[in-house]
Amino acid sequence: QLMQAVSRDLTSQLLKVLSGLRLMQIEYDEANQYMTTCGQIFSSWNELYRGFKDIMKAQKKTGMSDKERFSSAAGASIEKFEHTTLEFRIDDIRIFRNQHEKLSEVIHRVFSKDNTESSEVELLAMKELNNAYAIMAGIDILNIQKDGEDAYKGASKAYDSKIDRVETQITNQLRDKLGAASSANEMFRVFQKFNPLFFRPRIRGAIQEYQSQLISTVKDDIQRLQEKFKMRFKKTEASTMSKVRDLPSISGHIIWATQIERKLSIYMNRIEDVLGTVWEQHSEGKKLKETGDQFKRKLSQGIQGQYDEWVDNIQKHPFLCDFSGRIINIVTHRDEETEVLELAVNFDEKIISLFKEVRNLTWLGFAIPFTIKIKADEAKLVYPFAMALQETIRTYEQ
Repeated sequence: QLMQAVSRDLTSQLLKVLSGLRLMQIEYDEANQYMTTCGQIFSSWNELYRGFKDIMKAQKKTGMSDKERFSSAAGASIEKFEHTTLEFRIDDIRIFRNQHEKLSEVIHRVFSKDNTESSEVELLAMKELNNAYAIMAGIDILNIQKDGEDAYKGASKAYDSKIDRVETQITNQLRDKLGAASSANEMFRVFQKFNPLFFRPRIRGAIQEYQSQLISTVKDDIQRLQEKFKMRFKKTEASTMSKVRDLPSISGHIIWATQIERKLSIYMNRIEDVLGTVWEQHSEGKKLKETGDQFKRKLSQGIQGQYDEWVDNIQKHPFLCDFSGRIINIVTHRDEETEVLELAVNFDEKIISLFKEVRNLTWLGFAIPFTIKIKADEAKLVYPFAMALQETIRTYEQ
C-alpha cells in the first residue's frame, strides 16, 4: 500500500509537470529530452523498488512459514503501479514522435531540389502529414483514464489512415518512375533517391518486383568482374592502354585491380540502394555480401602480392641501382665475319621503370621501402643525363 501511494503521487506530480510542457506542440528535440528524463525517472523507480523489496523480504523471512513465503513471492510478481500506465504512454509518444519526425525529414530530403512534379508531391504529402499530426496533437495525449485511452486509440487509427494516403502518393510516384526507366542504371538512380523511405513497410512492399530484377543485374555485374579478374592482366586491353599511357607493368596491374575493386564497391552500394540499410539481413543480400567480401579479399591479396613481389625483386637485384661504376662501356657485337665495337651508356633500361613504379605506387598509397625510394630518386636525377649521352653517342655513330 505504501508503494502504491508513492506511485500515485509520482504519477500526479509528473502529470502536473508534463501537462504544462505540451509534449505534442513543442519542438521534437525538446520533447524528446523531456521524455528521456521521464524514462530515467521510471528506471530509477524500478531500481529502488527492487532494492526496497529485497529489504522487506529479508525482514519478513525470520517470522514467516514456508506457505507465507510462497504467497508473498507470488504476490510480488503480479504488482502493478499506477505510474506504469503513464510510463507506457510516454514511451508510445516518444516512438510516435520519432517516427513522424523521421518520415517528415525523409520526405523533404527525397523530394527537395527536384522537378516541379516532385515538389507538388512533397507539398501534398507534407500537407497530409501535418493534418495527420494535428489529429494526435488535438487530444489530451497524457490522459491515461478510460476515456483518454479510447481517444488515444481513435486518434492513432485516424493518423494511420492519413499516413496510408501519404504513402500511397509516394508509392504511385515511385512505381511510375521505375516503370518509365529505360535501363537498369536509371532504376538504380530511382532506388537511390527513394531509398531513405524504405523503412516504411508499404513503400518497401511496392517495389519488390523491381528489387528482384535489379538484384539479378548486380549478380551479373559481379560475375563479369570476377571473370575479368581471372584473366591475366597482360592479356587485357588495360595492359595495352597502360603502355600507351607510359605506366610500368606493376603499377598498371595494381591500378587495373584497384579499378575492379572500386567497381565492386559501387555494385555493393547498389545492393543497399535496392534493399535498404538492412540489406545484409535480406536472404539475397546476405549471399551477395558473402560473395562480395570473398571477391574483395582476393583482390586485396592480389594487389598486395604484386607489390610484395616487386619489392623482393628490387631488393634481390641491387646492381640495378648502382651508379658508381663506369659511365660508358665498350660493347662487342659479333657476327659470322666481323667484330664490331660500340659505345654504350652504362645505364640499365630497367632503372627507368623503377622510378616510375615508385612514383605511381606512392600515389596509390603504398609505403615504399626507404632504400628503394632513395635509389629511385637517384635514378630520376641520373636519367636525363643518361638519355642525353645516348643521343650523343647515336649521333656520333651515324
